[in-house]
Formats: sequence, C-alpha cells, structure tokens
Amino acid sequence: MKGKFTDTFLLLAPIVLFFISITCFWFLQHHRVFNLSVGKYGYTYYRIDNPEKFEVIKVTDQPYQKITDKNLLNWDADGYIILSKEFHSLDKLHLYAFFPMFPFLLKLFHIPVHYIFLFNFLLFFIGYIFLLKTVKNNDPGYASKKWVWLVMPLLPSLTVMVLPYTEATAFIAMCLGIFFLLRKNILFTLLFFAISAWCRPNILMLILSSFFALGLYAFKYKNLKDSFYILKTLITGLVIGLVSLFAYFYSTSGDFFVFFEAQKVWGTKFQLPKFPFVDYSTESFIIDKLLLLVIAPLAIIRLLFFILKKNSSGSLWDYVILLSYIYYIMSCLIILFFQGGNLHSLHRYTLASPLGFILLADLFTGLKTKANTFRLILYVCVLLASAIIIYTTDNQVFSKLYHNADRFIFANIGTFIFVAILSVIYWSPAINNKRQLIVNACLIALLFIMAAFWDSFLYNQFLCRAWLWL
Repeated sequence: MKGKFTDTFLLLAPIVLFFISITCFWFLQHHRVFNLSVGKYGYTYYRIDNPEKFEVIKVTDQPYQKITDKNLLNWDADGYIILSKEFHSLDKLHLYAFFPMFPFLLKLFHIPVHYIFLFNFLLFFIGYIFLLKTVKNNDPGYASKKWVWLVMPLLPSLTVMVLPYTEATAFIAMCLGIFFLLRKNILFTLLFFAISAWCRPNILMLILSSFFALGLYAFKYKNLKDSFYILKTLITGLVIGLVSLFAYFYSTSGDFFVFFEAQKVWGTKFQLPKFPFVDYSTESFIIDKLLLLVIAPLAIIRLLFFILKKNSSGSLWDYVILLSYIYYIMSCLIILFFQGGNLHSLHRYTLASPLGFILLADLFTGLKTKANTFRLILYVCVLLASAIIIYTTDNQVFSKLYHNADRFIFANIGTFIFVAILSVIYWSPAINNKRQLIVNACLIALLFIMAAFWDSFLYNQFLCRAWLWL
C-alpha cells in the first residue's frame, strides 16, 4: 500500500507543480498582489525595440503580463508557428534548424497558440508517466530513489516544456522509445526513435552517443544478442529518422545537407571555445556552468566506475545508463567546440531530456558509499565548487540596468533550486530515520513553492522578451 501511494504521489508531482505555477502566474498579474510580493522585493523586466541596439531591457514595477497570441510568439516560438502553417523554404534558411515534428503536431491537432502550453504539458506528463514506469520496471534501486524522482519535475530547465517550443515533443518521443526498447517491441522502438530524429537538432549527438554506448556495452558485457537488438532497433530507428528528415529537407530546398547551412546562420560551427564562457540566458548561465564544470567531471568519474564494475548484469537498462552518460558528455563537448564558448542551451539538451533524468538519478546514488564521512566530503566539495562558480560569475546583468539596486535579483533563483535538487538527490537514498525524513519532506515542500514561482517568473520573462539577452 505504501509503495502504491508513493508511486501515485510521484505522478501527481508535475500536475501539482503545474497548477501551482499557473495560480502563481495568474495572481501576479494583479497589481495589488504583485506590489505586496514580487514588486516589493524585486523587479520585472521587458525588452524594448530599439533600431540601434536590439538588446535594450528595461526595469519595471509592472505586474506579470497578460497572455496574448502576440507575446506567445517570441524567440523560437515564432519559427515553430510559421512552420505549423507552411513548409520549410530557402527564403527562411534559418528555420531549417527548427525540426518539423512539433509544428506538424500543432497543425495535425489544430492547437491554438493560446493552448500550446497545455498541449505541451500533456506531452511532457505522458512522457513522464512512461519514464517512471520504465525506471520502476528496470532500475533495481528504484525503491530507494523515489524521493529523487519526486523532485525531477522541479528542475529549473523544465519551464521550457510549457513554452511553444519542441522540447516536450522530443521528451515524450524519447520516453516512449526507451520504454518500448526495454520491452523489446521492435516496431514501436523503431517508430519512436525515428520520430525523435524529427524533434530537435540534437539528433547527431544522439546517434554518435548511441554508437559509442553500443561499442562500450558490447565490449564490457560481450552480450552480442542484446547488442544486435540495440543496433537494429534504437540506432536503426534514429538513422531512418535522420535520413527521412534530410530527405524532407531536400524536397523543400534541393540540398540534402541544408540543415548544416542553417546551423551556420545561428553561429553553430566547429570552433575552439573562447574564454570566459558566455551565455544568451542570464537565468541559466550559472546552471550551464555547473553542468559543464561540476556535473560533467562527476559524470566522467561515475561512467568509469560503471564500466569497471564487475557485478553488473549487462541488461538493456545498463545500456540506457551508459547512453545517458555518454550523451551528456557528448553534449558538453559539442557545446564547447561548436558554439565558441557560448554555453547556450546546454541545460536544455541535457536536463530537459529523459536521459538527463536517468543520469541525475544514477549519478549521485551511484557514488554512494557506506562511509558517511566520504559522502560528506564529496558533498562539501561539490558545494564549494558550485559556490566558487556562482561567486565568480558575473551574473548580475539586470543589476547593470539601473543604479543603487536594492532588490533581489530573481534570475538567480533557478540556480539555488538546481543546487537544492542536487542535494535532495544526493542525500535522499541515505535517509534512515524519522527526523531525516521530516527534514527532507520540508525541503521538498519548499522546493515546490520555489519551483512554482520560478516557472511563473521565467514564463513572464518569455512573454516580455526579457528572458534572453544578446
């Protein structure tokens, strides 16, 4: 009974967060509520059109914006809405970096712009259900990680799941692909991994990671039967998806490799990283640096331990674990060497993905040890490294917009939420008494409130075009 209740509660977590976030956003649209809360302790921001300098962001005491079809078409959303009405074409070369599955679904189901946030949440939630079922059926340590999976929907990068972006479509496709891979359903595994290739431009990273993970899997476990099964389902599905996608691009442009030309428009090409690192997004800059400079080294260490471990079963789940680590490391390398030191979108490629969820759930629990002293030392080292990165990062972009700043910079909240979530992930499996249980539950309750506010704040930033700075 206890296990059933816990599993149900895990499924309720993203729904509860979604409705609290909506309620928070609605209340903060009212002047009185805003002035007594956010307006009293912080600011809101909006971008203004300026023919000489596009990146002009103004500080304001205005409450949160009302949602309109116009302000929902900011940034990448405008491109996806265009593609939901017309095919790719060379007169909009930059849109070949936008993959067609999400706009196709908008057109297929006739989703109004106003309701895309609800449609995307449903896609994410359904994907999350299948992901939890997959983990429950395949991860031997699932019972000790239920607290971990409870906080996964609170990750600060997941606000993108309700924006008019493609992440939710990619999330559900990948979740279903992994689900059917482990159930050994060849047809549906092929189908959903082929669909994944049509969702977002991380497909090349995913294919390379899949091949590399398969090589390690075959070398470590000598399991030729499952290795061949992975090759003919997951990898074949991705390759079929990629070839068919490029064929579609060819049919609309006459160039089979037009995608790579479009990437150059966005500045994505092979180049050595420049220092110091930069980012388009103030709100995620520190998170991206933590992912690269703290989590990535830990992931490499954990991957080495995983490869060298002798008592592993060699199951398909082991392959998925390998894939999650290699994909993460590959994403970091691609961002480093193809964006010139700009860390933009690292958190979206890594955290806003079922492979990112699987990696985080395994990373710190995989580093567990019976020596509490070692656990504490490792945790303190991670916290110190995070503190140094936070302290040395010039993240106060918005504070430069006005003088004598006397209010809190809400753009930093996502970083604190991320570090707190990592703490919960690290310590939750070690809970062994009632006092620790109460402390953990209180921390998670606080995280739900902070995450709901963060989602509403970031959504308003998107509506005001102040989310990104150039």
